[in-house]
Amino acid sequence: RAPRCRPSWRTPKCWS
Repeated sequence: RAPRCRPSWRTPKCWS
């Protein structure tokens, strides 16, 4: 399984 990471403008959201 891979964690979902969303590269935002200055707030990288990473959640399992």
